[in-house]
Amino acid sequence: MQCGLLGQKLAHSYSPAIHAEFGGYDYELFELEPQDLASFFAKKNFHGINVTIPYKQDAMRFCDELSPAAKEIGSVNTILKRGDGTLFGDNTDAAGFAKMIEILNDGADPTAPPTCAAHERTTLPLNKKARQARIGHRGHVSAAARSLEAGSSFPAHKKARQARSGHRGRMSEAAHALAAGSNFPAYKKVIILGSGGSSLSVAYVMKELGAREIIVVPIEDNRAEFLRGHGDAEILVNCTPVGMYPNVGASPVSLDFFPELRGVLDLVYNPARTWLMMDAAERGIPTVGGLVMLVGQAAVSSQIFTGREVGNESNVLEKLRREMENIILIGMPGSGKSTHARILAEKLGKKFVDSDDEIVRADGRTIPEIFEAEGEAGFRAKETAVLAQFGKESALVIATGGGCITREENYRHLHQNGTIIFGERDIEALCKYDRPLSQGDLHALYKTRLPLYKRFADIIVDTNCGPDEAVARILLQERQA
Repeated sequence: MQCGLLGQKLAHSYSPAIHAEFGGYDYELFELEPQDLASFFAKKNFHGINVTIPYKQDAMRFCDELSPAAKEIGSVNTILKRGDGTLFGDNTDAAGFAKMIEILNDGADPTAPPTCAAHERTTLPLNKKARQARIGHRGHVSAAARSLEAGSSFPAHKKARQARSGHRGRMSEAAHALAAGSNFPAYKKVIILGSGGSSLSVAYVMKELGAREIIVVPIEDNRAEFLRGHGDAEILVNCTPVGMYPNVGASPVSLDFFPELRGVLDLVYNPARTWLMMDAAERGIPTVGGLVMLVGQAAVSSQIFTGREVGNESNVLEKLRREMENIILIGMPGSGKSTHARILAEKLGKKFVDSDDEIVRADGRTIPEIFEAEGEAGFRAKETAVLAQFGKESALVIATGGGCITREENYRHLHQNGTIIFGERDIEALCKYDRPLSQGDLHALYKTRLPLYKRFADIIVDTNCGPDEAVARILLQERQA
């Protein structure tokens, strides 16, 4: 059974890995230019395909029949070649996005790396309810988020799952099941950034869920004077590729325009935390990332391809998150970060990166030589560049320099795709060899840096033990997070 993904630029797609977990068919990437679409569909050398940007609307004209959802939405992302050779087009993005909404209203985003409950990174004043919502251990939406709107619990999950399982996409059934018999909040205004095929699915779902006003903002019309007129928006959904790997570090909009936001959903799935999502987290606004939608829509697509119900969606989501996340070790110089990271990388099947080694490789001088020539400020600038380079990648174990936490911008570089682990070790046990800043008063240095390590850390592990035991402790706490 030949299936796959049709799009224009697919080099970084997670879809083959996801469909391999659902199993039972080959899945390849069909990377085509617009002029090649007609020939591709004429040949019909596939059993089923998913469709991604920029072809979700163009592909509709090649379908012999469309599902009711696809007709109403105006785009397809799943096409099945039936036994008689005709092509049936459906839209499973709607079901995937409905899962994002479910998670927003129900609890922590399962695709997000854990976030330490002690984080207090907010620079803007938060109202009391928003502060409560931030306390959740995994950092995005805690159980407290359910009280953001009195009585806005998210019930009938079983019904929602059953409604989504119908292979012809019954998204409207799913949406009604999510809201039926509940106090599901009817958001008064939803802002959708972007006007492509995904935005159509998002608008469809929000309409089904009773949103009172839906504003679709083409990215070229993302003007300050326009956005200021929608400060009462409660939900913001990013359907643009702004902030997506490899062009991370950008946000499609300033959240200062939207003081009443109750949720930010970003369809970008790599990185796990986009700059937009981190902007929201700093304001105490719950977020959900696009990996939830990607896996959710793929599960329904797989059911269409095979005729079998997919029962392992949550397991696939968690497995993919863990496989793609970075593990970042921070701590004092000489605390064993590099040793622990090498062992972790081997055990987890991830690539090992030592940020100090990468600085030396890129610069051609030793770290003491860089310090002597350019001072600490010059070294820190080089360190930030390396952390930005590797922090946006996936499936790495990164050993950082002891002072990386002294520059605030490094937090986002490390946090976007990773779990940050602080290995706490007694000062007397630290190795001082070839470490410029360890030659002075270590106690004073530790006192200055300890609050910064804790501020960056998602997990804190006592590493006053041998390397193997330290790694065992790190793995145990990371898996429990």
